[in-house]
Amino acid sequence: MPSVAVSLGPLICCGDILPGRSNSDRRITIPLNRGKAAFAKALFPSTSYAVFASSTFSFSLVFCHRSMIVNAIRIIASFSVATCVAITIYCCANGIRSIDDFRNYRVMRSVSSPVVEALADGLLAVGSTRQQLLEIDTPSWTEDYGRCKIHGFTPERDYDRQTVVTVDDRVVSAHVGSCTWQWSFFDEMPEDVAESVGSVRGLRYAIELVPEHAGILQPILDAELKSLGVQSAASAQESEP
Repeated sequence: MPSVAVSLGPLICCGDILPGRSNSDRRITIPLNRGKAAFAKALFPSTSYAVFASSTFSFSLVFCHRSMIVNAIRIIASFSVATCVAITIYCCANGIRSIDDFRNYRVMRSVSSPVVEALADGLLAVGSTRQQLLEIDTPSWTEDYGRCKIHGFTPERDYDRQTVVTVDDRVVSAHVGSCTWQWSFFDEMPEDVAESVGSVRGLRYAIELVPEHAGILQPILDAELKSLGVQSAASAQESEP
């Protein structure tokens, strides 16, 4: 097998003794097919260790760097999920279901009104008494339909509106808004009461518009008012002595 001889001076190493040489002048012979790595390891064992240590250190740095990136990604992902959950809970709690709802909600929160602020903060809610409502602010106008009363806290012909409806002296509905936005806090008005109020409004408008049909429409109006607990004018006259 061919080999390469390297003189190491006085070093005593295992190897082949070439003809005509003394034991004091030994040479290390390394077969060529062992490659450069074996040759370097035989000549410079300390250098080989240094290269190994350097490679290990570099691998440690790369592994540490990757671990930091993975941890950072996990933190960002966790924060994103927590943020999404918080936003979802906030929107559901405030009845926000769209971008328009979010815009209207922000406008509503910017309205400076005792009633709107009380509704937004939950001080006025479904079931609150009419007395509690009147203690917060005095209505600008009120429509009385017996059991049902509609309280307006803005001028009657104004573009802005703030209305709170009570049935049997309990708050059941509240709406605010204008021609460009609107917000409904809640609407728990009984259907039969809502239908009767709508009928009374329509019949009154019809009688005012075509008074010649009052004889036909008035009995219908009286029946609707009676269902709301309002005594009609004819019944009031009959009850007088």
